[in-house]
Amino acid sequence: AAEIAEALRCPEEYTENGHTWITGDPELFRTWALGPAFMRYDGQDVHQEEEGADLVFFLRNLPDLRGEWQGIRVERHGWWRDHVIYRVLDDAGEPTRVFRVIAAWRARRGDGA
Repeated sequence: AAEIAEALRCPEEYTENGHTWITGDPELFRTWALGPAFMRYDGQDVHQEEEGADLVFFLRNLPDLRGEWQGIRVERHGWWRDHVIYRVLDDAGEPTRVFRVIAAWRARRGDGA
């Protein structure tokens, strides 16, 4: 339960006055989680983010998880980051397979659950 709550929490860097400013998907932070960034633009250069890029490569090799994750672009004040988002809870409120797969992948990397 704690792992699910943590996954569904919006990172502080994407909040203002206690509310997220990320818009677009109403299920984000309810049943979908914002995973690591895989690309970022800091206003001058584009950079690949290792953890997120590794996760995208890993997930692309699991075709049965298609539709359970995707990439989104988060933009703010002249910069952007491309993040993995993934479904944490299914329609019955149970943890999804992609959530369990990502938790195991992070544990193997030493990134926590």
